[in-house]
This record gives sequence, C-alpha cells and structure tokens, in this order.
Amino acid sequence: MITQKRELGNDGEERAAQYLIAKGYSIVARNWATKFGEIDIIAKKSDGAYVFVEVKTIRSGGFIRPEENITPQKLQRFLRTVEIYLRAERVSDSTPWQIDAITITIDTGGVCDIRHWENINIF
Repeated sequence: MITQKRELGNDGEERAAQYLIAKGYSIVARNWATKFGEIDIIAKKSDGAYVFVEVKTIRSGGFIRPEENITPQKLQRFLRTVEIYLRAERVSDSTPWQIDAITITIDTGGVCDIRHWENINIF
C-alpha cells in the first residue's frame, strides 16, 4: 500500500521529470538507489553534462518550504550516491556534472509551483 506521502513524492518526481524534459533535458534514470541513498532523477543536458536531481514536494499551507528539507547532511549523502553512480556507470572524469534540486509545492487544486535550483554548491 502506497502512503499519501509516497504518492505525493511520486507525483512531484513525475512533474519534475516532465519539467526537465520540457527544458530540453533527457532523463537517464529515476530513483537510482544504493545503500547510501537515492538519486530521484538523473538527467543529461544537450551538451552531455549529467544533472543529478533531488526532488522535494510538499502540499501548500505548510510551515516550511520544500527546500528546507534539503539539509547539508542530506546533500553529503546525495553526493556520495552521485559518486557511486559515476563510478558504477564508468562516467569519464572529464564529463561535466552538477547537482540540482527541484522543489514543488502543490495546492489543493493540483496547481504547482516548481522551482529549479541549479548547480547546488555543497562544499
């Protein structure tokens, strides 16, 4: 049985993927997981750069913004997972990549506000 939270997360990830496709990205993988964590979306830009995306989705009316759920500790785990992906897929050291976040707030009518935070600096 899927929880409401997981259903909301799945909805947000689908909306984020469609957003990226509309922006010209291609989706390489979704929900790529290791024991360290999961990458919600792995995409590629038209120039071949990899984009590793963390998606956070909330319903409107809450007390926090979705980006507040992306903590430094979460980003460190995310980076570790990205590094594992790069090694596992034998991505060349010369291939550019970045970490992005997409935050989504969905109101009661299903309308959403999507924000794309590009090239998050976690160092």
